[in-house]
Formats: sequence, structure tokens, C-alpha cells
Amino acid sequence: MRITALALSAGLFLFGNTSLQAQQPARPPAPLVTTSANLKELVFDWDPVPGAYTYWLLEKQNPRGYYTTIQNRIPGSRSRAALPLAVHQFNWWQWRYIVASCNTAGCTRSAEIDPLEFMLDTIGYFKASNTDAGDRFGRSLAMSADGSTLAVGAPGESSSATGVNGNQADNSSANSGAVYVFRRTGRQWAQEAYLKGGVNHPEQSFGGPVNTLTKVLAISSDGAWLAVGAPAEGLASAHAGAVYLFKRDPQGAWSLATTLRAATPAANDQFGYSVDMSQDGRTLKVSSLLPVDGAGSPAGRTHIYVRPGDTWQHSVTLAPYYAGDQCPTVRMTGNGETLLSACRSSVTGGRRAITQRLIGGAWVRIAEFPLRGFKVGQPLAINFHATRLVIYEGAGKVGRYFWANGAWVLDATYIGSNDEDTWSASLEFDNNGDNLATTDTIASVEGAGVLPELFNGGSQEGASFMWYWVEDSLPRWQPRPTVKAVNPQFQDLFGLAVALSGNGRILAVGAPMEDGAARGIDGDRTSEGAEDSGAVYLY
Repeated sequence: MRITALALSAGLFLFGNTSLQAQQPARPPAPLVTTSANLKELVFDWDPVPGAYTYWLLEKQNPRGYYTTIQNRIPGSRSRAALPLAVHQFNWWQWRYIVASCNTAGCTRSAEIDPLEFMLDTIGYFKASNTDAGDRFGRSLAMSADGSTLAVGAPGESSSATGVNGNQADNSSANSGAVYVFRRTGRQWAQEAYLKGGVNHPEQSFGGPVNTLTKVLAISSDGAWLAVGAPAEGLASAHAGAVYLFKRDPQGAWSLATTLRAATPAANDQFGYSVDMSQDGRTLKVSSLLPVDGAGSPAGRTHIYVRPGDTWQHSVTLAPYYAGDQCPTVRMTGNGETLLSACRSSVTGGRRAITQRLIGGAWVRIAEFPLRGFKVGQPLAINFHATRLVIYEGAGKVGRYFWANGAWVLDATYIGSNDEDTWSASLEFDNNGDNLATTDTIASVEGAGVLPELFNGGSQEGASFMWYWVEDSLPRWQPRPTVKAVNPQFQDLFGLAVALSGNGRILAVGAPMEDGAARGIDGDRTSEGAEDSGAVYLY
């Protein structure tokens, strides 16, 4: 529905008929609107307007277009409207708003509202509940597909607590690591849990990878199950590793459900240095590094666990498909039915991406293609149904593939950067693969928040570059505005971790070297004094 000069709809307003107008009350005055912002929402407040029966909130997305109703028939007893936002997808530079006060005689519109000045205030600024220097909060992230739960790893956190919601006040177990769980109820976010391993020792790396960019957090679509890798845990042998599985009950209480370790723990196996969970919370993939190949390089293993009921059980352990291959990066799709491995042959040096699918209870190789680049912790993302894939291919380029006729087909274009070592530090799809987040942790882009254009500046502050798939007569990837921190600083490593909700409307970006001393959600963004404590930004 649209509003023109004086009318919202011909059926509601009676203009040009003086006898009818005489029977109507006068149109109410224009509302005087005050605009503010909360985390991921704009808020419009106005004083009650005499004679107004209802209010309407309207939006114009094109400067030359019409206003359309987005919230109508707000009761006259109310004088506030809140507009939830996908901050990173919002067109801050063109979209405008008005509030109309209405009665049976007609409507009167407010002055036009430009939301741009409130943009930074809609971006969430998340810190740990026990912020300390060197904690590197935001080093790893996982978001539930429904967008209600966010898990944040801080591998440098150093309390000696174990389990759920222990004492987080000391620093007696250096770099043991912690995970913080935040939950959204309605439109409000709050920290729900502080998690530690069932075993605690210094340098454990609970919730944080060991010298790689792999993903050590995985969560179910409803946020009720969370897997946390502790790849440096040394209960059995140094850096043997473990995976902790936490469960949230319907009342919101978390508990440590079980701990997984390799069947034969071995030193430097780093069991749990990468984890993925199916969105139904019933299939878990765990990566480990051992055994080594003939040249002494880690070959890697992929361990699959399933949960038919409430108990996790080992299903199968997969070696690299080709003898002599090293496959340090293996990702599993959200439906738990496809694995994508980035591998390098220790015999020939060849590099390939191998796709395996669960068919008839067995993992079967169904496709492979050559890789142009390779590194441990190879950044890659694959969507829920394994129909779209993006993968780092060296020389600062990311290859984009789609599944067609039983094979991966390279898209016509690459996306790339001159920063070969840091480009695509993290890649993430939404469920469908229609929204893509790519990052460069030392990108030098001027500005803060959401940016419509790129200008050189902001030395090595990092950025997340957003893309969306346009399905029309010429299907293609289109760039969205670029995303930066609200308080960008030199080498905060903004973008080292990134997470998207299933529909792509919620984006979280970690900056583990951010120096703010605030605690909790939306504290003082200008504070300093806690070097490398880390932060997460929610868009």
C-alpha cells in the first residue's frame, strides 16, 4: 500500500465532498517524531496526537518512489514503533521513513526521517563478561540457523573454572580458553552461559584453534546443542585434543552432555581442531591431524559421530580418499550429508577438492576438482544442500562453484584482493547460499559501520565484504555494502571469524585483537586498556 500527497487509500479518506467532510472530525496534526536506535532496530517515538485514532509507519526505498506501509493501524493509545533491521543489508543512504497520524477524516504525515545518523547505534558491540587483556574474544564464532544463539570463543581466557558458569574471576590457568553463549529473546540479547572444558589446564585452547583458521565451534539450528573443540587439550598426551558437547534444556540451563576423544589419543593429534554439526543436531564431524604420511606431514582423519537419541556415538573414521593425501580442512554441510575436503598430495604435490556424500549409510566420493591454491585451514564455505561452494584458491582469489550435472562448475568470475595472505580469512554462507560473507583482516578501507563505497584509508582495520545472488535473466553475484567495526583500529583482525544466520539477516564478525575494556553487550565502545581482549560485532 502507498501514501501519496494526502491519501493512504481511497476507501479511508473522503476528500472533495464538503458535505461528508463536514460530518468528519478534522484531520489530526502531524506527529513530531523522535528517532533513536537499539541493537538491530530503529525506534520511532512521538507525543500522542490529539484526534488521532491510529498511526502508520511508512517506508520509501527509492528517492523517486512512493511511501509504502510497513506498520499500519498502530493504535492511537500507542506512540512508539520499532523497526527490526538486518543492519548489513539495510540501504542507509536511500531509505526514508514517515509516521502518519490518522482518523476517519484523513492522515497527516510527519517530516521525513533519514536514518543514517543512527546506523552505528544499531550495530551490537559484544564483549566478554570478564574482559581481560589477551583473551582474544571473537577468535571463533558459531550462530544457530534461527539466529537466536551466538557462541563466541576466547582461547586466551585464563580462569581455572570447569564446566558451566564457573568462577570466571581468576587468571590462574593461562590460555585455557572459554566460550560465551549469547541468546536473543524477542529483540533483546543477553549472555546466557560461560562455558569451560570439563578438564582445565593451561594452553588448552578450549574454543580456539591452534595456529590455524579452522572452525572449533558448531551449533544446532535451534541453538540447543553446541560442540566446542579443545585441540590442545593434553589429558592423555600433549595436544591430543578433545571435543565437548553442551546441551541447553527448555528452561535455558546449559550442561556438559559428553566429552569426545580419539579412540587412541596421541600427542599432537589435535582432535577437535575443526568441528561441524548438522543443523538438526544429530551428526557431528570432528577433524584431527594424525597419523602422519610418509614424509612426516599430518595426513588427517575425519571422525563422524551420530546421535540417534540423546547419546552421541562414533559412526566412522575416514582417512583421506587418496593414499598420500594431506587433508587438513574438511567441512560438512548443514544437512549432514556432504563432506568437502581440501587436500594436497605428499607424493605429487597436486591439490584437489574432494566431495563425499552419505549414500546408503556409506560415504562415497562423488566429485573432485583441482585447487589452484592450498593452505592449512583452507577457507571454504558450502551451503546447506551442497549446491554452492566458495573456496580460497590462492593469489588472493576465491573460486565460486555451483553444483550441476553431478559436478562442481566454476562460476565465470573470481572475487579477490591484493592481500593474498589475509584475504578470505573467513568465508560463510547462509543456508541457501544466497548471501556470502568474505573477509580481509587487514583491509585498508576508510570509515566505520556499513559502507556504500570503498575508499582507501583506515590502515589495516579489516573489513567484511558481502555478496548476494541475483536470480534473473543474468544470474550473478552482486556486492552488498562493505561492513566494518563501529570503532575500527589498526590490526584488530576484524573478520578473522564470521557467522551468518540461516536466512542471512544476522551477521556476527569477530575482532579478537580489539582493545576495549568494556564488559557485556553495548558497553563503552571508546574505552581502551585491555589489549587484545577482543570483541564481536552484530549486524
